[in-house]
Amino acid sequence: MVLFAILTSMNIAEICGLQWKRVNLNEQFTTVDGESLPPLTIAVRAQWYRGEYGSVKAKSRRRNLPIPVALRGVLAKIKERTKFTGPDDPVFAARTGKPVDEHIFPRPDCHRNEVVHLSLVRERKRHSASLLLLHAYQ
Repeated sequence: MVLFAILTSMNIAEICGLQWKRVNLNEQFTTVDGESLPPLTIAVRAQWYRGEYGSVKAKSRRRNLPIPVALRGVLAKIKERTKFTGPDDPVFAARTGKPVDEHIFPRPDCHRNEVVHLSLVRERKRHSASLLLLHAYQ
């Protein structure tokens, strides 16, 4: 999920709320909820926050993102391995079939040479991905 956050600029609530119907891993256009979704694209339309789906807060957060090459294989493997692959199922599902909750990731103390942790991404600002990478390699 950390790689997902860094490569897509999605925040933790958007990642947890991502459903398979909004991930187009095909080379053709598809239609989702009356909208055309380009090939190899993620449509960010919802988030999972406090145990509920909701729309993204700001209009600027409602967007289509190209799926980076590094994530295409990862998403394909997740879809193969999981039993929750229906259109309304979350991409990152817990054992119950509900989206994973962002609170399962503890907040670490940030010390030098510590592994970059997903909960740091939760604090996302515009440059957080770059800052996390720089922090990890100092």
